[in-house]
Amino acid sequence: MGYQAGDNLSFYAFTYNAFGGLESPSAQSALCYRNGADDSANTPLTVTVPATGTLRITGTLYASAEVGDTINIVLTATVGGVVQKRELAAFLIELPGSGLSAQGVRDAMKLAPTDGDPAAGSVDKHLDDLVPGSPVDLTISDD
Repeated sequence: MGYQAGDNLSFYAFTYNAFGGLESPSAQSALCYRNGADDSANTPLTVTVPATGTLRITGTLYASAEVGDTINIVLTATVGGVVQKRELAAFLIELPGSGLSAQGVRDAMKLAPTDGDPAAGSVDKHLDDLVPGSPVDLTISDD
């Protein structure tokens, strides 16, 4: 799953005692790192304990995070007097998507209409009109 700046985050983690049973921590915190530096001031995370040994980490990614930024979510919890530190997630900030399917993109660009022949003026129509082996004149313009 990809994330973008401003997205809501939600992760679950489980803490266990020395005997392998679920146990709630006596202390817990989560930090967000962006490009290796603590970014908690911009992306504060909240840790709740909805059930024994179950932690829920929530927050909102920094709205000014940039595409390509590396994000790491790190949880620290103290269980039975032992401090446990784990990376819960690591991901890159991605570009927003268009929401179009591959065919939708082709339709929007008039490349391959869903039904019938290629649309007039489309790249597909121009390609269909080319005669194999014939020379092609290319004109380069600034517009």
